[in-house]
Amino acid sequence: MPELPEVETIVRGLRTKLVGRRVLRFEDRDKKVVQISEDDIIKARIVEISRRAKNIIITLDNGKALIFHLKMTGQLIWEERCGGSDFCLRNRQGGGHPDKTWLEKLPNKHTRAIFYFDDGGVLYFNDIRRFGYIKTIPLTLFRPLSVIPVKAGIQIRDKLRRESTDNRVDSHVSSENDKRVLNILDSLGVEPFEKELDVGYLEKTAERFPNRKIKQFLLDQTIIAGIGNIYADEALFDAKILPMRLVKDIKKIEWQTLIDSIRKVLEQGIKFGGSSAENFVDAFGQQGRAHEHLKVYRKTGRPCPNDCGGVVSRIILGGRSTHFCPKCQH
Repeated sequence: MPELPEVETIVRGLRTKLVGRRVLRFEDRDKKVVQISEDDIIKARIVEISRRAKNIIITLDNGKALIFHLKMTGQLIWEERCGGSDFCLRNRQGGGHPDKTWLEKLPNKHTRAIFYFDDGGVLYFNDIRRFGYIKTIPLTLFRPLSVIPVKAGIQIRDKLRRESTDNRVDSHVSSENDKRVLNILDSLGVEPFEKELDVGYLEKTAERFPNRKIKQFLLDQTIIAGIGNIYADEALFDAKILPMRLVKDIKKIEWQTLIDSIRKVLEQGIKFGGSSAENFVDAFGQQGRAHEHLKVYRKTGRPCPNDCGGVVSRIILGGRSTHFCPKCQH
């Protein structure tokens, strides 16, 4: 599943092409995945594109916002003209330039929705396994949060408007779909680059789950939003913390080290355009290179990159493949 760096990479790419553009036409090719209608988007202009956790939020000038979640195999790809480019949408484990058997044009059989814009550009939403979705929600349920400067660039976060129950009337939450989207977004934890992610927050949260293993703690989207399996393994390795440690045993200094490591590996993931270990591509159909810089994820049996004499091990933790060095992580 694309994690924070992959989603952020897509968001930054789409901003350069879609902000200010108007939707002229829309094709819904899969009712299960595409949970919006033409009335939600036709003639609407894109005002902003942002990220919340692993969700892509496209703000429109018609009082609505589109919510995209890529889940396992989703792709959002912009093209200057429909059918004008060749894309390599699968990971090439051997590297090098793809031959013709790897190249394909869009739309293809996995394209679930197509947006056509006033400048001739096209946006495709592809999803092989059909776990992803496009939803819509009234913009009145959002309020802009401050722009947060981070080393990797500028991140803009939309947060749900904290309204009283009396104010959340049917004119705002107009459907069961709205309520589901609200529940998804409202349950998310702090963003990794926000100042709210500090030692005090993690210590206090850990008191609620004292016997939870630290990796499972990191993967809980209600605690920290956007971290997935790849970057949890990488952050714990960088912090030299074993993934099976219980959170009640994590010391104050280790919490700060872990926060620093989380931000470090996420920033690196963004810097190298996300990880294409599976089928992730950016907003222009290009594969990222972050997977080439991973230290332990999918490195089972290789010497520890810290040169400690250990060997990268793999276990299943909470149903997830987990990679670590048993010698230098404690």
